[in-house]
Amino acid sequence: MKNLNPTIIAVVAILLLAVAFGGGLGDLARTLGGLFGLAIVAAYYFLPTIVAWWRGHHNMLAIFVLNLLLGWSGIGWIAALVWAVTASVPVVLVQRDNSIAG
Repeated sequence: MKNLNPTIIAVVAILLLAVAFGGGLGDLARTLGGLFGLAIVAAYYFLPTIVAWWRGHHNMLAIFVLNLLLGWSGIGWIAALVWAVTASVPVVLVQRDNSIAG
């Protein structure tokens, strides 16, 4: 029982609920189609965040917040995408050795 995939359980649950409430399989297809469409739109909207995550950007959280709050404006979405694809420059700390040799 512990080997069941959560995705399979979710799909079976949606199927059973759609049939149980009298919608039948036609309503299930429309519901799943709508959910798929919503997932596509959400993936496109959060594309800057996905790119930042994929690239391991050090400012990923800030990019996500910009994307979430201002992505709807178009300009905020473009700014977040540009920020996400910019090079992540690692900070290099240099420790000085103040000891006098000799």
